[in-house]
Amino acid sequence: MTYKKKICLEKSMITSTSNQQMKNLMLLMKKAKARNEQELFVVEGRKMFQEVPEEWLKQVYVSESFFAENDKMLAGYTYEIVSDSVFKAVSDTQTPQGILCLVRKPQYRLEELLKGADTHLLILESIQDPGNLGTMLRTGEGAGISGVVMNHTTVDLFNPKTIRSTMGSIYRMPFFVTRDLEETICELKNAGVKTYAAHLKGKMQYDEPDYTGATAFMIGNEGNGLSDEIADLADTYIKIPMCGQVESLNAAISASLLMYETNRQRRIRSMSQGRMRIWFKMMKDNHLLRDTTITDESDDTRTHKIFRAIDEVCYAFDLGKPIWLDVNVAEFKRHAKTRFTRDSFIESIDFDFLEMHVIEED
Repeated sequence: MTYKKKICLEKSMITSTSNQQMKNLMLLMKKAKARNEQELFVVEGRKMFQEVPEEWLKQVYVSESFFAENDKMLAGYTYEIVSDSVFKAVSDTQTPQGILCLVRKPQYRLEELLKGADTHLLILESIQDPGNLGTMLRTGEGAGISGVVMNHTTVDLFNPKTIRSTMGSIYRMPFFVTRDLEETICELKNAGVKTYAAHLKGKMQYDEPDYTGATAFMIGNEGNGLSDEIADLADTYIKIPMCGQVESLNAAISASLLMYETNRQRRIRSMSQGRMRIWFKMMKDNHLLRDTTITDESDDTRTHKIFRAIDEVCYAFDLGKPIWLDVNVAEFKRHAKTRFTRDSFIESIDFDFLEMHVIEED
């Protein structure tokens, strides 16, 4: 007895694309309207099946050859067996893996994307490429963002190509689709979220602002960028510097840079939180003229603590702020101390150097 006959004896097999379940699967893959009405979407592949939350899963379909080799994987699941030829006709991929699932669409409220000072959002306006949208969700999960906000004219999140591009992040990345993006951005700003627009008119480099507080990045349509109405709502325009004749980066790549810059800053902050004491001394002819110690016990970043300490000592010593020369940066990185000589000050000074030395750091 062939394995096909054995399968047929154990469980009936769907052998026609005219089968109502198959027709509905194809409809759900092709039409966003059907997905919205039924509140279902389709995922394909072993990884997507294995990662789907149990409460989201509605139905499993497997090809006859997949079932013959992986029947133990399906233990405990409700599934339908589909002939190889029908499965290939229904599948949205060139080389089907032999398993696809009907999955319930998740719903999130905007409030679920807000995490206080740790809020980190993407705000998407009319993204049209499914691959870009899926990549942004996948990268967003990797960078630790708290969610994605998008307007209703952005490509359907549950488009099969988008789902494939998320590589499973669709199951874990909260999102909110709004019909009024301007109103939603205003809600976010009222909740204390600072908004940044990736914009060609930006004057500030993307790695200059402080993203350690509640932050959201606006990313516009691939061809037209952000609309003026949405861009005008940004607190700050930022830009990604370009070399050569390149004007801008792909939307997903731009978003990735911004998300990981935020991730970098927050990792540094988490590593540097705690008490810091910096000793400053003003020297001339090997004699100490003045000295003071600045103590900072805030949860701010190490960089902010250092610059704030310099501000305090310059105010106390009635000095202009010194310029960080390359030699200062290199010296401070190596030894947690440096000397600001006459070359570091715009005004003339009547001492040889101002030394700063981190003497305690938790």
